Order: sequence, then C-alpha cells, then structure tokens
Amino acid sequence: RYENEAWGLLTTTKTTTTNFNIEKVIELTAAQTLLLGVDVRNDKSRGTGAGDQQVSGAYWLFASTRNNHNAYADVLADVTQYSGGLGEANQGIQALIPDDFEIRFTATGSDGDWGFGTTHDGEIVHVPFEVWDIGNPNDPNDDFQVYCQFIDNNDNGVWDLGATDHAMSGASNDPYTDGIYMIIPKDRTPGSSGYQGLLTFATNNAPFSDYSAWAYNYGPPEYPSDPFASYPGIIRMVLVSWNGGTVPGPYAVALPEEGTIFRIGTTKPNTADDEFTFTAPAVTQSNALAKVDVEKMNVFPNPYYGFNSREQTRAGKYVTFSHLPQAAKIRIYDLAGNQVRVINKNDTGQFVNWNLLNEYGYPVASGVYVVYVDMPGIGATKILKLAVVQEQQILNVY
Repeated sequence: RYENEAWGLLTTTKTTTTNFNIEKVIELTAAQTLLLGVDVRNDKSRGTGAGDQQVSGAYWLFASTRNNHNAYADVLADVTQYSGGLGEANQGIQALIPDDFEIRFTATGSDGDWGFGTTHDGEIVHVPFEVWDIGNPNDPNDDFQVYCQFIDNNDNGVWDLGATDHAMSGASNDPYTDGIYMIIPKDRTPGSSGYQGLLTFATNNAPFSDYSAWAYNYGPPEYPSDPFASYPGIIRMVLVSWNGGTVPGPYAVALPEEGTIFRIGTTKPNTADDEFTFTAPAVTQSNALAKVDVEKMNVFPNPYYGFNSREQTRAGKYVTFSHLPQAAKIRIYDLAGNQVRVINKNDTGQFVNWNLLNEYGYPVASGVYVVYVDMPGIGATKILKLAVVQEQQILNVY
C-alpha cells in the first residue's frame, strides 16, 4: 500500500491463489514517482518473498499510453484529461472523486471494444480482467462494473504486452500493455447491469466505432434518448512490466497473475454529512501553574500610543494586564515615585484592565510608569514598565 499526497491516490496490490481471497497485501516503497506513486524497486529479492508484488516476482505499475511521458504531472494530465466528458463542468479528476476503482484479474475476465483507428477498430475484444467502480472502499455493496475501450498498440487484436519499451527508465526492458480507457456507465446499480447494458449496445452495433466514449459524456440528462449512457473515467492507462524483458520479447511473464487486484483510490473531500468533534483540554488552576505564569505576565499595548485598537469609544481608554493569578494587587507609580493608582484583583480570570485614570478619576499624563504587582497567594511579585503617550485632548465644552 502506497499513498501519493500529490494526487491523493492509493494503490493496493493483492496476490491470491483463488480469486479475491486475500493472502497478502504488498507494501511498496517510495523510490520512484510514477502514476499512483507506485514504486516497484525495493530491497527485497524477487520470488515468493513477503515484499514481492507477484508470486512470479514480476512487478507491474501504471503509466500513460504516451510512452514518452514519465513525469508525474504529465501522466496525471494524460489519464484524467477527459474524465467526466469533454466540455463538462467537472471535466478532469473532479469527475472521479470520491470513487475508488479496481482492476481485477480474474478467470472469466470481461469484454470491451477496440477503438482509435486500429485495424480492429470497433470490434469486441475479451480481456483477462474486470474494472470496477467500488465507490466507498468500506462498502462492498455499492460496487458496479465499468465498461472499457482499448487501444491496440501492436495492432494484433489481442490485449497483451507490446513490443515497445516505455520511457519510464533508461533501459529497453519495460514493455507495456495495450491502453485502457474506462467508460463509466450512468447505471450505477451495484453489480454488472450497467456494464452489460453498454456491452450489449456495443455488441449489437459492432463494429462499434461511432461513439467517442473515451472523450464525451453520453446519455441522460445530456442526451435523454441515448442508449450508451456513460462518461469517461480514467483514460490512456497502461500497465508496465518493470524490467519485464528486453523488447520486443518474448517475455517471461505475459500479464499480471489471476487474482491480482490493482486499486486506485481518489481523495475524499468533506461533505455535509461529515462531522468533526474537537475536545479542548480542561481548564486547570493551581499555585504551581500560577507561578509559572508570572514569567509571562505582561501589559499591552505597550507603549500605549494614543489609542488601543480594542477600545470602543474615545473615552474608554485602557491597557490590559495578562497572566495574573486569582488574587493580585497592582500598584502603579510615576517616575517620581508617586503612587498613581492601585488596582485590586480577586477573580478567576487572568486579565485586568486599567482605564488610564488616576485615583481621582483624571487621565494620567504621558510618560513612563512603573507597575508593581504583588501576588501574596502564590508568594510572588513582578515589576513591569509601561509607556503611555496620550493623544491631544479635545474639549467638548468650553
């Protein structure tokens, strides 16, 4: 299992001796970023070891039919270019989110059709795997089968490894399969009914070459009478046999083993059904904590320069002392040593405001003030300095 943060895609490879009875889940290490972030190069020897992707020791990874594209951004653009349908509002990977997909190599396989102007264009072809939209990966009851079109890279009428090397490495030993174009039926009934409907229409109209299903959205609501109701999923996808043999072959391993499942997962954006619960730590009070807070004790704004951004009116001037314990006596002096104001605090809050008035209710002059904070409850004192610059006084009555 390997997660790629750039796309949010997840791939899991399962190898079994009987279909879909999971015997092991392969852990892939991250040394090379390709489509889905799958890396097949790890430090375990090939064969039947716990780190192998296949019993045979073969390794498979995803890439684009455009075999000169090996950069992640290029591959991502290739395989999602027409997802959802050309010209649709959600064209691109947004059309796939939040569904997950699986390519399952089974004994029965599935059918699709060739496309894209090859000799067998429009003909029905059998392939050794099935493609499923599994929706929510935690709910097997919403899985439905996906129809596919294919591009016959070597024009032989068989879905197989070709005779061309993929550019994902410097050596000429990475052959890749014919291209896979997922066509997602709009009939999302769990099971194979949507797939069967598209296959029946393609079979009855073979050679089926009139529809550009790999690029366009068909059927309701866009085309209510269209029997080929579908839209493009992941397109231009190939499986590459990493170090699978020097092209043009022959190759020791022709295809992934029966029972292998490749899972492609998309990101899961938040919806109106999602709920998040946050638990804040409980408020605690103690003399020990209060003593620690003495070091953080402060007054703000400092300097006070004409006004405080928190003030509501010009007459409501103030500064705030913070990190105070429950009981404290705040004495404020000017530089001549004259006591200007005494403030007594006895509550559970940490803040106390001074309205910049002296003991007689008059505004204090601009200047520097020394603040002595006595905290007898915790046996501590603190000295602060505060600069005050008063604004020009405006007399409303004169």
